[in-house]
Amino acid sequence: MSTIEWLLKRTEDALISVSSALIFFMMAFIVIIIFARLAGIGIVGYIDVIELLLPAVAILGISTLQRDDDHLGMDLLVNKISSPYLQKVIKLASLFVGLFAVAILVNKTFLHFLRSYNFGDSTIDAQLPTWPSKGIVSIALGILAVRIVLQLIQECRRPVERRSTR
Repeated sequence: MSTIEWLLKRTEDALISVSSALIFFMMAFIVIIIFARLAGIGIVGYIDVIELLLPAVAILGISTLQRDDDHLGMDLLVNKISSPYLQKVIKLASLFVGLFAVAILVNKTFLHFLRSYNFGDSTIDAQLPTWPSKGIVSIALGILAVRIVLQLIQECRRPVERRSTR
């Protein structure tokens, strides 16, 4: 389990680094576009490029957020429950629901990616292919699914922590 966890952590760290680099690239690209406009030079397809990069920026770090527990959750509500057993059941149930939702999303986004690849879908203005952007979403959600499965296994193996009554 530790090897899988290590590999997944390295992959997640690499993806969040790629996402950060894409944000930097987009900011630099937008600055270039602004200066080009001031100089009277139009850059064709810049909106298409930004449109294709945004899904990667938005989703590549999602698994890292799940790993670090930086996501939106019901922690405030769950921590108010006094029974550690009930807390564990709620945690497991929320992980199962999350895995179910992510599995559906992986399936649908992958089918959407295949359809885009097979039909040669492209952006309207610059005719850039859209399938890489759609494929990145499927990959990131697949990695999130693996992360949730690992968390489920770890949560099932972890003993229930009893609170002291002192």
